[in-house]
Amino acid sequence: MGAQLKSPVELSLIRGGKDFASHQHDIAYDKEARDDDGSCPANVTLDMERKEVVIVEMTDAADLRGLFGKVTERQKHWFTPIRHSLESDHIIDSSWKIRFLGVVREILVDSANAKFAGAKDVHFFALEKAAFSFAYWTER
Repeated sequence: MGAQLKSPVELSLIRGGKDFASHQHDIAYDKEARDDDGSCPANVTLDMERKEVVIVEMTDAADLRGLFGKVTERQKHWFTPIRHSLESDHIIDSSWKIRFLGVVREILVDSANAKFAGAKDVHFFALEKAAFSFAYWTER
């Protein structure tokens, strides 16, 4: 039997049955690229319908500076190594997009989205809404 998702937030990531989520997915250091570091985001989701890989981090922290640092370095720590890994394993091809989804306290969502307003591949969503995903099914 496969690993079970741990929370209602993680359940919201696979809404509609066209998504696959890997909890605590280990993104290994890519020795070939030599310009990235590995990491272990909370989830990596494959959105089959949109052909997107979604790197997901969840936090209930009041201070998002640590997360913002990771998001700023997303190409190095997440996007480049996960693309290399998934393409090498023939899971995705070059047409797939990669984006980041931060699940944070509702009170911090607007300021977090404003901080990365110019980044089309970054979005923050309310932890409270994700925890009650059935009420907000289409917003993530």
